[in-house]
Amino acid sequence: MALARGAFALYLCVLALLSLLSLLLLSLSKLLSWCNCKVCRTYLTKSWVSQFSNLCDFYTHLLKSSKTQTIKVHVLNNIITANPKNVEHILKTQFENYPKGKPFHTILHDLLGRGIFNVDGELWRFQRKMASYELGSQAVRAMVAKTVLAEIETRLEPILADSVSKGSKLDLQDVLKKFTFDNICKISFGLDPCCLELTQPISEFAQAFDRASHLCAGRAVVAPSLIWKIKKFLNLGSERSLREAINMVDLMAIEVIRQRKVVGSEASDLLSRFMTTVSDDKFLRDIIVSFLLAGRDTVASALTSFFWLMAKHPEVEEKVHDEIVRVMGKGVEREREEGGAREGESGVERGERVSEELRERGKWGRDKEEREGEDFRERKEVIASYGKLREMHYLHAALSESMRLYPPVQFDSKFAEKDDILPDGTVVKKGTRVTYHPYAMGRMESIWGKDCMEFNPERWLENGFFVPENPFKYPVFQAGLRVCLGKEMAFLQMKSVVASVVYKHKLVLVNPDYTPRFVTSLTANVSGGLEVFVESRS
Repeated sequence: MALARGAFALYLCVLALLSLLSLLLLSLSKLLSWCNCKVCRTYLTKSWVSQFSNLCDFYTHLLKSSKTQTIKVHVLNNIITANPKNVEHILKTQFENYPKGKPFHTILHDLLGRGIFNVDGELWRFQRKMASYELGSQAVRAMVAKTVLAEIETRLEPILADSVSKGSKLDLQDVLKKFTFDNICKISFGLDPCCLELTQPISEFAQAFDRASHLCAGRAVVAPSLIWKIKKFLNLGSERSLREAINMVDLMAIEVIRQRKVVGSEASDLLSRFMTTVSDDKFLRDIIVSFLLAGRDTVASALTSFFWLMAKHPEVEEKVHDEIVRVMGKGVEREREEGGAREGESGVERGERVSEELRERGKWGRDKEEREGEDFRERKEVIASYGKLREMHYLHAALSESMRLYPPVQFDSKFAEKDDILPDGTVVKKGTRVTYHPYAMGRMESIWGKDCMEFNPERWLENGFFVPENPFKYPVFQAGLRVCLGKEMAFLQMKSVVASVVYKHKLVLVNPDYTPRFVTSLTANVSGGLEVFVESRS
């Protein structure tokens, strides 16, 4: 009897497999007979790699060649645009017609779940309202600034100092990803994973998150999508690796939630604030992953590209350095004298000493009641430092210019709820994927002029003051109702890191001729990292 049941179960599995294979063959036959245009052939055969290092450069080439700055990749049912009027139409004018959509939700659901970047409607509005309220408060901004400054002082700077003393090279992208991972864990969860301590390797969780992000993004470029769905059903190849990575992410999220519940209302991190209104642990897990995606990967990506451009454009680096010296003035010199390495002290030893001094001064590990008076004084000091960062207009311009050419999120997609016509006349059918492409937009002569391929921070300045651009022309932080709530926090982190690094050090590329190549991911990650030597400024 048992043997018969086993045979029947095997029969059902074989039948299901044959059905899936039949569907796959049918999809492929329809795909190949549906479109044989040059763009689709080039995409499917990957013949574009002979001319372009990155898929985003292939799309940029196509968009530049289009009179409307819009193209369609039929095999993906995807309209891609670099037209600012279309972007405004999608993100603002017809916002309700272009949600994330069910196809997008399906692709990223295993990683992002019901997090803010993967939902529409009431779930999106609730999370956005909560995040907006928290990120807009002065107390949270001060906490963010204090956390970032402490992380730079106790972990980032000792690593750089150690590299200088040993003359060893660093993978800067790896260092920055660990730095931003630590920051977002402290800010969002009240958890310090110690990623940047030299005696410890990068956490398994951070590695799992990278793998999951890469593999989920890979689903979006598979044609037809049934391929990855079959692999998921059979638990094969990349889908098996994705499941293993997400299991690791889930374990970490569960532990974070458990620790926050133990601490209770005493904690001031963002997750604990969400937990006052959310009791569903699965939903909290999705919120945790969204925080990580927003606060870790994007900032690390932006800084990696920025420092690469600084190394390629020493004249810009000197202007950034001069502004930092001018704005920070004697305060920086005093901080260097008080917090710098002592005679015979290595970078790691200095980091441990400063970390201990911070604990003794009450910044870490003291009860809330004991900290209140000191926190008030510290908040005033942090706000003063933050005010100085806001005075660095040239640095702000240089960062904005870097993200124009190398946006952390190279493209973003929506799905049409109903038939529509874009401002450039492109017909959009219900269910079509519609993608706007910030990477390509930053390279459009029609948008940025004949010098669009040049790294020129001055384009953002008027009489020495930073002047922002139309967000639909520069949708690096999205635009309209979905504009990024963490924009100010991101600039705070980036400016703090650059001010510290550029003031004291020069970063020299190990390979001066290196040009970034990007791996498929939810954010722009440089393949193989960015190797640099660190030199101390005299």
